[in-house]
Amino acid sequence: TQRNKIYMMLLKIAWRNLWRNKRRSFVALGSIIVGIIALMLNDGIGNGFQTQMLNNQIDSHIGHLQVSKAGFKDNKTVQSFIPDKDKVINLIQKKMNHSSHSQRVIVSGLVSSPSTSSAIMLTGIDNSEEKKVSTIHQSILSGKFISDNPLDILLSKKLAEKLEVEIGDKVIGIASDLKGEVSNQLFRVCGIFSTGDAAFDNTTAFVNIAVLQEMLGYGNRISEIVIKLPNTDSVNIYRSFLSNNLGSDYDVKTYAELLPLIMSYIETYKSSILIIYAIIGLAVIFGIINTMLMSIFERIQEFGVLMSIGMKRSKIFFMVVNEALLLGIFGSVIGMCTGYLICLPLIINGIDLSVFSESLSSFGMKSIVYLELNLRMMLNIFITMPITAVLGAIYPAIKAVKLNPTDAVRYV
Repeated sequence: TQRNKIYMMLLKIAWRNLWRNKRRSFVALGSIIVGIIALMLNDGIGNGFQTQMLNNQIDSHIGHLQVSKAGFKDNKTVQSFIPDKDKVINLIQKKMNHSSHSQRVIVSGLVSSPSTSSAIMLTGIDNSEEKKVSTIHQSILSGKFISDNPLDILLSKKLAEKLEVEIGDKVIGIASDLKGEVSNQLFRVCGIFSTGDAAFDNTTAFVNIAVLQEMLGYGNRISEIVIKLPNTDSVNIYRSFLSNNLGSDYDVKTYAELLPLIMSYIETYKSSILIIYAIIGLAVIFGIINTMLMSIFERIQEFGVLMSIGMKRSKIFFMVVNEALLLGIFGSVIGMCTGYLICLPLIINGIDLSVFSESLSSFGMKSIVYLELNLRMMLNIFITMPITAVLGAIYPAIKAVKLNPTDAVRYV
């Protein structure tokens, strides 16, 4: 149509006008490119922190869902065992396809070495089941994972250092059994692990579930069942399913409910990233305003002639705005390509933050942080910059259409 032809003509004119003063256009492009690279690095590092922090917790010991007796998470007493574990397992096996689960017995106690002792959460696991829901077996620094040997105990690196024990050394686990009597068991350190989560590592030791059940007089009872799903998309659906079928005697909690501090951090980050976008966007807007104003002042006579021969002011307005839009799109393409090349080594190799390893471990993170770029983030950046450029061109475009044709033609 005629309207489309006119619009295409205005686009061509706008594109040519951009390169009438290459130096000025390159300065404006540079501000857009730098802004995009800054956003990609900031978002990439932030997303990497969030993803690794959350995944490390889920993979190392939390899982996607945990089923326990009502109130167990608030008060982990030895009496708080699952009322009917077979009922829970049958529901998981029949309705939750492609999921994995692991039974655990958890009790507060002490582990004692010849040198000292430490309060811990003694956790009984089935070694074959646990490998399907957690990465503890992949976090072994020395020794081996729990085997069928009833004497095996797996300690964290920090706990082993505190107890001054090494692989093969003997320790004694102490806890109150189901009758309220003190029970103890001799163990031999089979392995030392580190998940990167200081709070978890400092307070957890793993033993065979059958040995801990016998030590506590538990019979076949368990404390909790951890469930690992293929992804997080169906977590809330399965939580509702289990809660509805198990009733009020059971607690079914998602990883989000079990990790409130981390989820709070993620929500805070999502809010703060808008401030970063706004700051970089303002910097780009002022750069575009300056560039476009200089362009308008250099072409006052040209605009006067165009208006004198009958070009509508609206078309002049859109011609100026189109210049900024093309600048924004062109700068976004170059910026994203350049930003990706800069981010690629950090995506593959990560950023080594070993000097902050102690601080990072308090957040459940390891010392190397990998950047993470996703499609949503890239689209946000690609859309944001052209829109920002257009916003920056509105004031110069208004200045252009307000020119008096007679005065503009005579302008020197």
